[in-house]
Amino acid sequence: MKLLRIVALTMLPIMSYAQTLSMISDLDRRHQNCLDKGQQMQSCSRLYYLQMDSVLNMAYNNLKLSLSSNDRLVLKKEEINWLKKRDKYFKNQVKEFQQKLKSGEWGPDMFMIVYDNDAEFIKERNIVLINRISKARDQQK
Repeated sequence: MKLLRIVALTMLPIMSYAQTLSMISDLDRRHQNCLDKGQQMQSCSRLYYLQMDSVLNMAYNNLKLSLSSNDRLVLKKEEINWLKKRDKYFKNQVKEFQQKLKSGEWGPDMFMIVYDNDAEFIKERNIVLINRISKARDQQK
């Protein structure tokens, strides 16, 4: 267990460095390239959403590791509030999709828009957390 902690602590700078705004930009480019093919666009958007969510989990955990106990508690409360906002936003996105589907305005394949909107919502949080990781790293220097 002690060895695992030592390995985790030595990996922290590498993991934090990996979560940069350029990584977010790269995910954006890959997503757009996938959409530009015009095939399986809903799958492109679902993958983009899953990737953004994965980055969010890594960024949150990496930021948490760089904080003091008190700051971790503040981050946890902040994250709980953000998750409530996210859940409400996602619920509204699905509701809007269902209304447009029922009215005939959209077809089932347009759920890709829900994935894209959800991914963008998560992306905004990623940017906030990544900037905080960078700031924490700069303060440690």
